[in-house]
Amino acid sequence: MIRKALLAAFAAVVMVSSANASVIVGMLLDPASTAGAGSASTRSGANTYHIYALDTNTDDFGISSYNVGVLNVTSTSHRSPFGSYENSQGNPADAGFPTTRQTTPTLAAGPPFPPNPIGSSVGTDFFPITGFGQNASSFALKYPAGIFSQGAGSGSAWGTYNAANIARLDAAIAPQNAAGAKWVFLAEGQYAAGAAPGLGAAVITTVYGDQSSQFLSKTPTGGSVGVVVPAAAVPEPATLSLLGLAMVGGLGCFRRKR
Repeated sequence: MIRKALLAAFAAVVMVSSANASVIVGMLLDPASTAGAGSASTRSGANTYHIYALDTNTDDFGISSYNVGVLNVTSTSHRSPFGSYENSQGNPADAGFPTTRQTTPTLAAGPPFPPNPIGSSVGTDFFPITGFGQNASSFALKYPAGIFSQGAGSGSAWGTYNAANIARLDAAIAPQNAAGAKWVFLAEGQYAAGAAPGLGAAVITTVYGDQSSQFLSKTPTGGSVGVVVPAAAVPEPATLSLLGLAMVGGLGCFRRKR
């Protein structure tokens, strides 16, 4: 019905006005496709959802952790990038979002543990990844072949997701992503028909403040916020009939004026 379409439009307006933080966690309902190649995504269509994150700041080195409630869903699967590589000493070192990974009671994951002593081996033995939520890249571009092991269920690339899904996310927060920062895919899942999925009121993220010599995280400038992008409204038969009548009426007026 027209009312349903108007409610969906109103929800979109509310989201735009609320997405005023610098790090945004976006919940995309009923994505038209999976997240795409390299994402490990398997969910799309009705009663599914994707969760992405974006860092629009220019004073940090990308998202290092996230912790957010996922409400009114039936399943959640982690998809954020993580794994381990062999450092120059022949020892495993973590990459991506490898720590505190959980889907209940909140969706959360954190950064690799720092080397000991902190900063002594970064760039020599340890090669942390910068730019999550800012840039597009992949583990294949970050580590030589043969030294990296991808985590179970993890995406292998980020920032290069299916364009139709990303367009909906960008439209919901416009004009905040005018610089073209790249979303990172965090999770996906399902919800029951008729349910109203959402994100918890407390959206907690950290960003890397200094990743060139140390593993240091900080609260993002401008804070964090969650937004829900509703399913695209599809006009019901009655709505389509009204639109058709309006078009016919418009054509009639046009002909009379000629």
